[in-house]
Amino acid sequence: MKKLHLMTVAISCILATTYFSCKRDEAIKAPQTLSTSVPSDLSFPSPTVSYAISAQAGTISDHADATQRGSIAWYLATYGGGTAASPITYYLSSDTVYNAKKQITVPAYGRITESTGVQAVIQCHPTAWNTAYDKLIRLNTASYLLHIELRLNFMAGIGIFADSANGIQLIDLTVSKSKRSGAATVTNPSPQSHLIYIANSSTVLINGCLLRRAGCDTGENPIDGFGYPIHIINGDHITITNNDIGICASSGIGFVATTFVTIQNNHINDTGRSTISSDGITSYHGNTGTINRVVSITYNTITNSHNHGIHVSGHGFDISNNTISNSQHSNIYIGDQRLCEDGYTDCSGDVWIQNNSLGASLDGPGRYSIYRDKVESNGSTIHIAGNTGYTTVQPVVPCAGPCNP
Repeated sequence: MKKLHLMTVAISCILATTYFSCKRDEAIKAPQTLSTSVPSDLSFPSPTVSYAISAQAGTISDHADATQRGSIAWYLATYGGGTAASPITYYLSSDTVYNAKKQITVPAYGRITESTGVQAVIQCHPTAWNTAYDKLIRLNTASYLLHIELRLNFMAGIGIFADSANGIQLIDLTVSKSKRSGAATVTNPSPQSHLIYIANSSTVLINGCLLRRAGCDTGENPIDGFGYPIHIINGDHITITNNDIGICASSGIGFVATTFVTIQNNHINDTGRSTISSDGITSYHGNTGTINRVVSITYNTITNSHNHGIHVSGHGFDISNNTISNSQHSNIYIGDQRLCEDGYTDCSGDVWIQNNSLGASLDGPGRYSIYRDKVESNGSTIHIAGNTGYTTVQPVVPCAGPCNP
């Protein structure tokens, strides 16, 4: 029998419906009833060349070392990612853990998944991780990761990283234990640690993932740094659906200056353990002005946030049909607290907050459930209706020009 690490040329014709992020190219209107069923199927353009990769325990010491024949990195360096019309798929065919001592880079159009019947795991080597590297997996344009587990073992500061990589998809992954954010220092005043970090990218799908322990473990509170399970910077057409997210130093989902975003059907629990209190879902300090961001945050369940359940600022948000409970402070906070001192222009407007189920604040009855802080037109474009439970609303704090004195 040929060893599995040798090349096996297979032509796969996998027929399914490709799902990319929902492109809503017109301004948000009053929200419609949205489906709670989000497609998660995925197709590779056919034909697709594929290779099977064995862990080869005892033979390959570092699957991030492209000089070790048969390693993941060797396959990626040797055969590449293919093309948009014919991407290459790499199947991890062993239950034995694939150890990596440094970053693995997936080339453009390349896909990594697991063979049928296998529970494939790539992990930061628990005793020999090279601390000069801070990322386990780096993706490029139209790279996919599917059905595998990534164990960071509190070694790598970022589990999955992408910058200027359009069309990436992360499907049915388990990612856990990014490096502890730890204590702030003079040289590193804001330690960063994220499970998924994507910058400057378009048409991104993150669906059906289990994400745990970003920057901290259970019981570790407070700490000084940042740790997001999902952190998006300057992206557009981002879809984040059906994920189970919990235990993190910062927010469960954070996105900065990002437009055309769909966040739907996620379960988010135990967020904001850092001294820099964070929320279940966060997007503010973006300096987005009056840009209509076209953001839909719907049908999510958010519990045990150490700050607010949802905290956003800017224009163009549909926040509907969410269930939010056990928030330390408010359930939904609209406003940019740093507007004045830092010269931000995130006065907020064109926001719909409707049909959410809201629990009582852990601060007690003196805390408003919904905040409207530094909003335009005396709050007339913040539409609130149909919410149930603890529904107290803060009196409007209006914007006074570009900076509220």
